[in-house]
Amino acid sequence: MARKRMKPGTKLVLLVLPVVIIAAGWLLWQELQQSPIRQAGVRLPAYGVVTVQLTTEPFPAVATEPVQMTLRLRAPGGRMAMVDRVSYTYGPVDRAEVFQGETQAVAMETFQGTLRFTGGGDWWIKAKIEHQGTSGEVKFTVPVKSER
Repeated sequence: MARKRMKPGTKLVLLVLPVVIIAAGWLLWQELQQSPIRQAGVRLPAYGVVTVQLTTEPFPAVATEPVQMTLRLRAPGGRMAMVDRVSYTYGPVDRAEVFQGETQAVAMETFQGTLRFTGGGDWWIKAKIEHQGTSGEVKFTVPVKSER
């Protein structure tokens, strides 16, 4: 029984399609890296999974000046997530330095703190959200430029 030959157009599609998919994935990753908003979820028994959004001003953060961090919380279904306290630790991904801070509530579900980076590169930020004797943590990675 003779094997049926593949059409040239089909061969071309099978060769080009994976390249297009990989390129689109790479472009999406680059776009996400440049996005000023980082988002993660934390489970709090009173609310379920609370969405936490982190932004920094300026973005990307700069190591030569204080950086304003804002955390916005939102409970499932658009409900308000009223929490007791939000604290944070942060440090460079490639070094063992650890810094800590406490946020201030600036509005319902919105907390702010100041970050002082000692160098450029990727930094992690871990926020601890406390509510009615329970707590949860979310971790973000943010890019930091060495200078403007």
